[in-house]
Amino acid sequence: MKMRSGSKVWVKVAMVVIVVIVAIALIALGNAAVYGGNPFFNLSQTGYGPGQLLEGTLNFSLSNEPGNTLVRASIMPGNIMKNMTVLAFLRKANAQFNCTPADCNATYSASSPAMTKTMSLTPGSEAYYGLVASGENVQLMNLSFSVEGSPGNTEAVCYETPLKIDLLNDNVIDFEYKLTSDEFCGVPRYSECYNFATTVLDAFFNQNVPFCQKIWINKTGKVKASAVVKYWGYGYGGGGDIQGNDIVFSLHDLNGIEKGSCSVTSFDSSDYDLASCDIGIDPETGLPTNFYIEKPDYYYICVKVVSAAAPSFSIKAEAEPETCGFAGAPPQAFNTDFAIAGQEAKFAPFTEEAFFNETTAIGGVSLINSLQNYIQAKYNSNCSQGCIIPMRFVSSTQQAGQQLTLKNLFFKFRRGNIDTTNNLFYNLSVVQPLLNMSMQVLPFSAMNLSAPEQQGQYCNVNVWLGPLSASRQFRVEPVPQVMNVYPLAVVPNQATMFRVVAVAPSGRNIVSYVWNWGDGSSEITTTEPNASHTYGQVGNYTLIVKAVDNASMTGSKSFTITSNITAELLNSTINSLLAQISAVSAQYNALEPWYRDMLGLNLSELNATLLTYKSQLATATPQQLATMKSNLDTMNVPLNITDSLRLMESSYYPNLENIEPQYIETIAGSSYDDSQKTVYQNAIAAWQQENLDLRISGQVKTLVYATTSEDKVTVVNIRLDPLGPGFGNVYLIFSLPSGVSYSSVKIKQGNFDVHDLSDAIGFEFSDLSSSETVSIALPGKHDFSQLMFYASPKLEDLGIEGGIVPGKEKGAPWGLAIFFIVIIVLVVIGVMWFIWHGYSEKLERKLFKNKGDLYNLMNFIANAEAKGAGKEEIAEQLAKAGWTKEQINYAWNKLKKQEREEKKKALKLQKQQTKTTGEGFGGAYPMYKY
Repeated sequence: MKMRSGSKVWVKVAMVVIVVIVAIALIALGNAAVYGGNPFFNLSQTGYGPGQLLEGTLNFSLSNEPGNTLVRASIMPGNIMKNMTVLAFLRKANAQFNCTPADCNATYSASSPAMTKTMSLTPGSEAYYGLVASGENVQLMNLSFSVEGSPGNTEAVCYETPLKIDLLNDNVIDFEYKLTSDEFCGVPRYSECYNFATTVLDAFFNQNVPFCQKIWINKTGKVKASAVVKYWGYGYGGGGDIQGNDIVFSLHDLNGIEKGSCSVTSFDSSDYDLASCDIGIDPETGLPTNFYIEKPDYYYICVKVVSAAAPSFSIKAEAEPETCGFAGAPPQAFNTDFAIAGQEAKFAPFTEEAFFNETTAIGGVSLINSLQNYIQAKYNSNCSQGCIIPMRFVSSTQQAGQQLTLKNLFFKFRRGNIDTTNNLFYNLSVVQPLLNMSMQVLPFSAMNLSAPEQQGQYCNVNVWLGPLSASRQFRVEPVPQVMNVYPLAVVPNQATMFRVVAVAPSGRNIVSYVWNWGDGSSEITTTEPNASHTYGQVGNYTLIVKAVDNASMTGSKSFTITSNITAELLNSTINSLLAQISAVSAQYNALEPWYRDMLGLNLSELNATLLTYKSQLATATPQQLATMKSNLDTMNVPLNITDSLRLMESSYYPNLENIEPQYIETIAGSSYDDSQKTVYQNAIAAWQQENLDLRISGQVKTLVYATTSEDKVTVVNIRLDPLGPGFGNVYLIFSLPSGVSYSSVKIKQGNFDVHDLSDAIGFEFSDLSSSETVSIALPGKHDFSQLMFYASPKLEDLGIEGGIVPGKEKGAPWGLAIFFIVIIVLVVIGVMWFIWHGYSEKLERKLFKNKGDLYNLMNFIANAEAKGAGKEEIAEQLAKAGWTKEQINYAWNKLKKQEREEKKKALKLQKQQTKTTGEGFGGAYPMYKY
């Protein structure tokens, strides 16, 4: 194909120019140098928290160093690597430096024009091609072209796209081939914190309340999310029917923004098995969605059960330190680890044809406008010497090799009043800008390198820049977790109060907060989790908040603050709040109606207010928008409803001292002699031990907001299981906690009558022949270990006769009325008689004539332990009261066996995680706290 004469002239000129430029560059490169300071690299501290940004310094100078020289940093173990051109690093670090040429841009020369260009890219290689416009006062009009991959490109690759295109060689990738294959990389990746060896917990779901785990995810267009889940069967834990698509996975960034989700079509395994689905695939069409993980980083993978069958599903979990998971919408404080994993899909080889035209979006503007802005900035639209528009093609380092073809170019521009086309691609030669900088100490944080998640791990950080290299060590330590900041959008030139949520490691507390506003203003330190600041200009700013604890350990997190006030931004905020209300409404409606109004939510009112704002956006003035923004900032919309404390069902033993027989007298109309109170207390406790199994469970329902939480309701469930064929009237007495009145309590309707006893509630069962449950909702949060209740028949049914008591109090330190000389003598005589006659009964019958004596003895031991007494001290007190060593040992061993059995049941039946131990009355039961 012949070239026009004008084109030949400028090509010759270009060739001369390139020779001169290359010669100058070679001379300059001969003098290129990087000099390191002392030290070249340092870290600011020896301990960093999991996922915390590494801070420190790089100290160096440059002399005629090419701008594309790489600054490289890695963390081992963990295999975390970051690369950045030295030019990009200097800009990000706000360094003072000079460039040749002054605009710090690369210099190009064009040659070998052709209508098509075919390139063969080796692993990790780059190729430069370009377009050329000529003439004065150039205005670009039309542009279209395509890039085609060869069918011979067959290798799928992990963690990076096979092809990236940088249309202006400005280190901004404008096109990535994101299509994924059906192959996946490696194996499912669990969190570094999750330990299969200590996985002993069964974490049961609440409807629409997710379990989340922090997991590293590499670049990909599809993630297989999975969890080790079990379905316990219909009705288990009060669960409803399986609906299909019950299990939903979602993936969120560290600010809690959802990136994508998927649902498991069907899962009903009665054994623990892997439930999984692919985030990034439309379940109806099977086609890819717009899901994309562009930045390798830590993300939250969450799993929830959305149907009423939720209580019948559980997930494997463990709570051994250190933890990286939680229950509830992300982000939350870590307290548990769940068997949740993510696995990235491989990127498919580029074998298709990608099309570009003038409307293709580049950096938020059309391609034609982006190129026009480039020509205006670099050439002032004067292309009399030729304006070169560069394109950089980058191949994956994992790609064995690929072949690409540039074709179908239509490039039309106007020079003056003449429309011109140049439908030719050009080979480009590139000379990088040369950098000069005096010795400077620059922030290493510009590399954006974060510590691994595994606490206790020692890590080495290695840094390379040209001939320089250095290494430093740090340890992953427990540090404060900065969870979130509110608000993330502000009105320019208006003071805004920012609030931060941060959590200190166990046993420590946060003493100060450091705020770096990211707008050039001085950072400030506060002792409260809030600070006021005014952003003077429209734009996006990076706010970094540090939390410092009393051990001088620092945790930090960065947030993007948008300083602007537009109808579009407010519309986005309103839509987010509406979605938030919708999600919380679903959780609210899933709660039992008899108590849910105690949460005090006004979701319908909030929803109506937001819809009103939304309708006013189109006509709102700037002042009205600012007022609306202020109102939205103060609108209290919960993120979710969660169980901040959950007690699994456990046996309950009342403390004798808390039994009040007069309540039974009040309800049943019995005759009661208060001088015999101790006798009746022992008799009620013995009757309950003989005839009833009392069990307790419950939850504290908490509203979680962006920067705080409110414990609204404590739901207490008391189950009464008769141990015999049934009997007449039974009375359950529940003592109201201090500050709680009868009128403030809600009670679920049941087969009983309710009596207001002023500081207690009485429940009367006319015929307790089968298991019954009493459910009580108390306002606020209450410690389950401090709740007091007991059950009794009518007092006359206890078999107590006037003046005859089942034992005599021996004045034990805690006032228990279980030590009576007469009973002790009778027991000892009975034991001796049984031994003498060789009576072959169980040891329990030999040692205890009256089963109530054994119960009282166990009750005394448990309460004494709860008050801090040791085994030897307890045995000494009991021996003084007349109990034998055999009786004491038998009661002790029986109690411990019972406690062990309860703990085993707890591990199997528990419904939440993070085990603490609440010492109950006469026994211990496990609680699970988030």
